[in-house]
Amino acid sequence: MTRIVAVVPCALLFAASFLADKPTAQAAPNPMIALVQEESVPNGAGKLRTGLRLAFVKTADGWAAICDASREKNAGCRFDAGAPSQWIVSARGKTIAQITAKGWLDMDYSSETGLLAIISGMPARSGKRSHDFAGWNDNPVYPPLVATNVTPGKGGRWTSVYPEKMPLAVILPVLKKQVAEIPDCTNGGQDDPPRKGRPPGTGDIRVFETWQTKNGELLVGASIKPELVRKCDYTADSLADVWLYENDGEEPARPLPALIQPETTHRLVAIGDFAGDGNEEALFWLSGYDEDGFVLYYDHFRKAAKFAWTYH
Repeated sequence: MTRIVAVVPCALLFAASFLADKPTAQAAPNPMIALVQEESVPNGAGKLRTGLRLAFVKTADGWAAICDASREKNAGCRFDAGAPSQWIVSARGKTIAQITAKGWLDMDYSSETGLLAIISGMPARSGKRSHDFAGWNDNPVYPPLVATNVTPGKGGRWTSVYPEKMPLAVILPVLKKQVAEIPDCTNGGQDDPPRKGRPPGTGDIRVFETWQTKNGELLVGASIKPELVRKCDYTADSLADVWLYENDGEEPARPLPALIQPETTHRLVAIGDFAGDGNEEALFWLSGYDEDGFVLYYDHFRKAAKFAWTYH
């Protein structure tokens, strides 16, 4: 019997092997948000330094914190810090810098969770240092800048305006839930028993920040006037703030519940399309007792994700 042997050219074998082993097209990275953040060096006697703070990643279920600050030495971060990562720093939808980060800046303190070292492209900072984003350490710092691993979408819908844009009567019931009583601090709040305070009224409200769009949307931050509790030993409880969102003609004013917490204050960092997918997110700085961090709002201010760290 004659045996017939099929001879396959080596070139065809190589091509078949190559096609079998060829990887599929690389999937687009999950959008991430980080912040170029100036902070106090732990136990550094007031010294400042700047790093890139990992904050949020977009998942199939929505935005989530990249890191878990409860785990030591950045073990709770879903991120390969050993490989260089590229980031786009933007402001109001415009790119202002492109930076590279690699390696953890500090692994000895829980307050440094998610803080990467910037190895090139450090952006210029504008404005002045202030206490707005100082946090628990209370040293004046520059405002944080938003950085993303994908190209952000168009921004600039929101404009900062003179604060009085929402009736104080609308804000008052929300603020009362947060600060039910303005304490009597005649004696520094050290009376035993404490002197009885009084419920707040509209005249006690300070609207410290207002943002609006051409479509009639409002975002308002308010608190008790600081001068009312300046003589108190402990003012954090009374100065905790609230934020409300309103869409004129479509949706009445409603509070942002994730930003209502005891002894916590907030500042808006930026609003924009950070994932470059046509949706808008709002990023807030939060600062409370032994806690600092960020809150991200999305889905028209209906959903939120939080990333925070402690100092002790």
